[in-house]
Amino acid sequence: MSVRNLLSLNLGTRLMRGVAGGRAWLAQLNGDAAYAHYLEHWGEKAHAGIPLSRAQFYCSELERRWNGVRRCC
Repeated sequence: MSVRNLLSLNLGTRLMRGVAGGRAWLAQLNGDAAYAHYLEHWGEKAHAGIPLSRAQFYCSELERRWNGVRRCC
């Protein structure tokens, strides 16, 4: 392989890693990672029934986060 091919391969690898990192960051930001983690946890435990849908999970997370007292005093 020529030096140019090695450099372009290295650049392509770095670019793909950057894209993958950006997608992971975006998944954390919009809540997709939380749902994926919920499904992994649900699969590891012996639960009866079926897991929540993405919409049901989103609603339950909103309720969990915002219902109740949210102040210091």
